[in-house]
Amino acid sequence: MLSLTGSLYSASRHSGKTIGVTLRDSLKFKLASLPEGVSFSQIFGTAMLAGVVLPCQCSRIASLAFSDSAVLMDSAKMGIMAGSLISGVAGYMMLRYCRVAAGK
Repeated sequence: MLSLTGSLYSASRHSGKTIGVTLRDSLKFKLASLPEGVSFSQIFGTAMLAGVVLPCQCSRIASLAFSDSAVLMDSAKMGIMAGSLISGVAGYMMLRYCRVAAGK
């Protein structure tokens, strides 16, 4: 079971990457239009997949930050893996739903 540290790390990892990539892309596409055949839902699904990136680097940072507490370090690492799993599954489901909705 995740502690508060792990839960917060997991939630911030998933939501932070999703919001950051979506905002960046939405600002980018205010200046230009979406490519033909691409919906904003697909951009959002791809943004969710961004939360899967670099779990090893985050684990290294957590081990440096919590080097004096093995419980917090393990909790942070579990949160990192849970956040990556949530981002991967949510992104896959979003992209799969978008593909079916587009009739492809």
